[in-house]
Amino acid sequence: MGRQGENILLYQFIFLKGMAFIYLAAFLSIFYEINALIGYDGLLPVHTYLKRLSNNGINKDMSIVPTIVWWAPEIMEYIKKVVPSLSEFDSYETLLHLICLIGVLLSLLALLSNKFMNFLVYLSLWFLYLSIFSVGQLFFSFQWDIMLLEAGFLTIFITPTVRNGQLIVDEISSVTRDLLKWLCFRLNYASGVVKLTSQCPTWWQLTALHYHFESQPLPNPISYYFHQLPSWLKKLFVAQNFITLIGGSLLIYSPFRRFRQFGGLMLLSEQFMIILTGNYNFFNFLTVLVTLATFDDKFLKYWTPKFILSLLGDYNDCIKKPLKKETKSKDLKNDPYSPLMKKLKLLICILIFIAMVIYAYLTYFPLEAIFENGKVDFTLADIRVNLVNGKVPIVALIASMLFCVHNLFCYSLKYNSQKSVIVNTKRLFAITFGFIMYMLTSYTFFAGLDKEMFQFPLNIPLLSQLQQQSQPFHISNSYGLFRVMTGINGREELIFEVSEDGINYHEITLFYKPGPIDQPLRFVAPYHPRFDWQLWFSAMRPHINEAYLLNFMFKLINNKPSALSLIDHNPLKGKQINFLNIKKYIYSYTTLEERASTGNVWKRKDPQIMAERVMRVHNNLEKSLKLMNQEIDTKRYPIHILRETVPLIEIVWTLLVLIFIKNFLKNRKIKV
Repeated sequence: MGRQGENILLYQFIFLKGMAFIYLAAFLSIFYEINALIGYDGLLPVHTYLKRLSNNGINKDMSIVPTIVWWAPEIMEYIKKVVPSLSEFDSYETLLHLICLIGVLLSLLALLSNKFMNFLVYLSLWFLYLSIFSVGQLFFSFQWDIMLLEAGFLTIFITPTVRNGQLIVDEISSVTRDLLKWLCFRLNYASGVVKLTSQCPTWWQLTALHYHFESQPLPNPISYYFHQLPSWLKKLFVAQNFITLIGGSLLIYSPFRRFRQFGGLMLLSEQFMIILTGNYNFFNFLTVLVTLATFDDKFLKYWTPKFILSLLGDYNDCIKKPLKKETKSKDLKNDPYSPLMKKLKLLICILIFIAMVIYAYLTYFPLEAIFENGKVDFTLADIRVNLVNGKVPIVALIASMLFCVHNLFCYSLKYNSQKSVIVNTKRLFAITFGFIMYMLTSYTFFAGLDKEMFQFPLNIPLLSQLQQQSQPFHISNSYGLFRVMTGINGREELIFEVSEDGINYHEITLFYKPGPIDQPLRFVAPYHPRFDWQLWFSAMRPHINEAYLLNFMFKLINNKPSALSLIDHNPLKGKQINFLNIKKYIYSYTTLEERASTGNVWKRKDPQIMAERVMRVHNNLEKSLKLMNQEIDTKRYPIHILRETVPLIEIVWTLLVLIFIKNFLKNRKIKV
């Protein structure tokens, strides 16, 4: 298996620092919207949600809804004695803000100092995020949220072990690294397969990117230009997408180290392209971190930019060399042809890899499918027989487990040669943990590939029961991105118009979603505006009947701060909003010529009335909300004091810059 069992401390440091940054982005995103989304005066109030659960017999049951928010009144009772100024605010809302602040603080500490890259810090971060996720309802129904929980759970166990003041790789870290690599495989392989098993015609005809850059939730400025690419090139990218997601995933379990690296690089290139052409918050950055598990330290140290290594702080001082040192042969050291042979071997591997990619193109995606209206050279039955229920995913699972076992014993021999009760107990725990996690994740993996043709190779009732019990904690999930391409008939957008007199209506602008046709596109990632994102889903539905959207309408015409805080530009600022219209438009990008002449990114057509002349006193709206068990409250509440008084983003970015300068100067001083 090549050079498996090598030191992975560098990967651990990169992964742990990266997870701290992702947690930071996630908690910051939540902090600035949580008041309007699930606060006391929010669109889906958390206290109403927990009250409904209690009425249904689920009261403070952590096995079903694992969140500390259950005990918000009791916790805040003690906190308000220390900080009396918080007494006028809702206990649930205040606790949610405090959870975000603690998450931000712990993330910053882990970024600032290696001393905080420990088990307790990452356990706390995972549980805090789980506590918000469990009560976030519709606004936390995304795949990146569950992936952060699964990766965050594994992060707890990959934290380095300290021995005699130095960090070593122990068995549990080795197993966890392989579980992260297995997560990388499941995410990418499933994302490639489900596009085909969903039977979406755009994937089969290789035309998905004709719509994606325009119809994705929050396009960025580069998305516009990629949409203008010629048709054949976008088809080529779709074919490359399948080859990368499926072929690259399989390569990371190749017995040859170079091919594992090629597979990892293919998957990384896919993520960098998505980051370049879309705003997908922290999701792609998280995927990059997980994909790095396919590389060893030797590769990472050679290719990682120095400015990133400088952010790792005292990494070089923390490394402990293996007990069994590797020695080079004197003959090999003095061999003048050794460098030439290495380059020749690398060149041969590259040529073989290129030949494999070209073969995949010509075999499965003939030129007629790229340059004309031809079809791919496989069928749905082929996909199901080979990639879903065939030997391919089972062989990948077995290969992953073999790599895991191989690496585990390699690390045991290198770092833990002593035979003590504690060491043997740790080994037994690592083996048990790895086996259980592989079984749990394999069950969800096979279930998510094709729901119509699901066949799990191991029929174990206990495993199914364990999977159901662990489901609320999301430590094993099924993935599959962009099963069906949206926007085939144009991008649908909901546009809100407000009026004071019911005659003259003015369009309001939200922070990030497309609105006015001259509104420029923005870079948003890794920030995640959950309200704007959710409106993208709602625009594709035929009716406005979701509780959060009805609540937004109700709170907007009642001029509540929670709804107004979600608006970037209110044309009636200083006046009362008494009437509301909602229209649905079909949006499309302008051509390069149209943009040059008008300056507009978008053009829109076919306005459809979704809600007309909604007034402050609207019996049908209130009736609908009451039927959905939503409380009607016309009182006005101030934006929470924690959000008003804490300039969180400015503080965070200042600290990040100071961390970078500190580590950069320290490393420079050491070199001098």
